[in-house]
Amino acid sequence: MYKSNYSVTKIFKFCAAHRLFKYTGKCANIHGHNYRVHVTLASSKLDSLGMVVDFGTMKTNLGGWIDTNLDHHLLIHADDAAMIACARQLQTEYRLMPCNPTAENIAELIRVEVQSLIVDCEVMTCPRVVVFETDSSYASVGV
Repeated sequence: MYKSNYSVTKIFKFCAAHRLFKYTGKCANIHGHNYRVHVTLASSKLDSLGMVVDFGTMKTNLGGWIDTNLDHHLLIHADDAAMIACARQLQTEYRLMPCNPTAENIAELIRVEVQSLIVDCEVMTCPRVVVFETDSSYASVGV
């Protein structure tokens, strides 16, 4: 058995729309992205099967959360009353965020959710979440 620090990364994809509240520029308009998210989990030891975590578990737990809470949703700053009214009028799925739905803030939202989905928090950490807004632009939280 090897003694090291181990990590695994799984890539998730989702589509969502947003606009930046109180922003001046193109992103003040409603627009959408095909997001790509890289989630890294790390541990100083492996489980009895030799894994940090099963990729299938990541897919089911985190992938399911992303599908339910972000995919094909309108991401809205909680203070953006006009967008909330618009989403309700259109009867579309939306998620309120306490901050602007930037790639940086979406990365933090996912990182917090990952931590609540990790079964053994004493052994495993989530050192990095990367959110690609486009193929050439991304934001990250963590190391």
